[in-house]
Amino acid sequence: MSLLRKEPMFTLFLSLLMALPVSLEAKKLPPMVEQVSRTRFEVSQAALERRVKNPYAQLSTFRALPSFGTGFFSGIEVSGFSKNCLLPDFGLQDGDVIEMVNGQPIRGPGDIREVGEKLAKARPGAKVRVHLRRGHEDVIHTYLLVE
Repeated sequence: MSLLRKEPMFTLFLSLLMALPVSLEAKKLPPMVEQVSRTRFEVSQAALERRVKNPYAQLSTFRALPSFGTGFFSGIEVSGFSKNCLLPDFGLQDGDVIEMVNGQPIRGPGDIREVGEKLAKARPGAKVRVHLRRGHEDVIHTYLLVE
């Protein structure tokens, strides 16, 4: 007699395993961030809230160092992204310098935290514009918060 006939629980387990990919596909969650063009992104508030339980924990997933353009402070350079870092999901790359968010200049790490707190209170329909320097190019990313 085969193992399958002797162990009905094993057969049940095997059946569940074979059905698992179909079940997971049916419950596939929408992406947290969808890039709609080179510099425009839609951010799902629901997906963001599901994925980011503690926003302050994200601060430990990358390095943020002051950047000095032509001898003066010009923003925060982000680099050293860990595998849990969400910045790449938002289109940021290693070495990008965040100079301004919604017209507010970034003068230090405290400003990043302040901006994060304001963004956490934003509601669907809100737009966030991030001015950054990527190498020698100025880039503006626009994020639209959606449900």
